[in-house]
Amino acid sequence: MPDMSSSDNESNKELPIRKRKSLVWKYFEKLSRARVRCRVCRHEQNYQGNTGNILRHLKAKHQIDATQRGQRDPENLQRMKELNSSASHLNDISTAVPIKTENQPTRRVSRTHLTSYCDEPDIDPYEDNEPLVNFINTDFISTERDECYNGSQPSTKRKSSLEDARIIAETEYFREKAAYFRIQKHLSALQAKKVKFELEQLYLNCNKSNS
Repeated sequence: MPDMSSSDNESNKELPIRKRKSLVWKYFEKLSRARVRCRVCRHEQNYQGNTGNILRHLKAKHQIDATQRGQRDPENLQRMKELNSSASHLNDISTAVPIKTENQPTRRVSRTHLTSYCDEPDIDPYEDNEPLVNFINTDFISTERDECYNGSQPSTKRKSSLEDARIIAETEYFREKAAYFRIQKHLSALQAKKVKFELEQLYLNCNKSNS
């Protein structure tokens, strides 16, 4: 009797293995080697060799998680179906994302019929031997900037307080200086009047002496 398992293994070895592709390419199309466009909102953005920034766009703008973890979330799957129904150029998400259940009977499936949508790392279906560019995590950079900003707040507040105190001191100084000059002017006027009276008195005394 022929060995069925060895026969199946030999036949499976002859079957080509399809590359894995990320689910994000159901929502994005590649315009060039470094530019992609969202099929839903037509937003264009840079492409750096992986799908990290594309996943963030789908999460932030369309509230869907196209990662492997998101495919296990019923609410996320419902949002993906609704997004597909609103965009006529997309395929039905229910046929592309199988939901795993406990105690499901297993059956042999030919490798040629398998297409797995998986999380990073993935193989880009548009890949043409282009070099992999390390993606810069802009969220992490933004967090670092926020922490630096929060850490510099006490010194900024102290600097602002010192500046306010300097302005108040200068204002008070010029106010007192103006008052001082007003008093000095008044004293000068009184002194001039005093000298005038003294000169008039001296003139009268001289006239009396001559007469």
